[in-house]
Amino acid sequence: MRFLIVFLFACGCAGRFSRTDVVMQGGVATVLVLDYLQTRQITVDGLESNPIMGSRGERMPPVVYFPSVLAVHTLVMMLLPGEWRTATQIGTVAVQVKAVRHNRTHGY
Repeated sequence: MRFLIVFLFACGCAGRFSRTDVVMQGGVATVLVLDYLQTRQITVDGLESNPIMGSRGERMPPVVYFPSVLAVHTLVMMLLPGEWRTATQIGTVAVQVKAVRHNRTHGY
């Protein structure tokens, strides 16, 4: 959790991030945390479908995968112009919400 707070603070200090960008990136971080919490159990059960992680997290554990995704996503957002940044953040949140809902329907 401390990492998330420091991370969002750093985004706000990046200079190119507006308040909207920080809020949107916070939304991205939130749904990634929710997906991470579900994925921990999914990998224990050997049912993960993400080929980067592997069914049991043997290729890349969720504890490494999700912070890496957040870091890369934030770096990419820093390089994009504002209008593309917002659209990409909205798309990322939408995809992640769908994944979290899917996991939830399967009991996670």
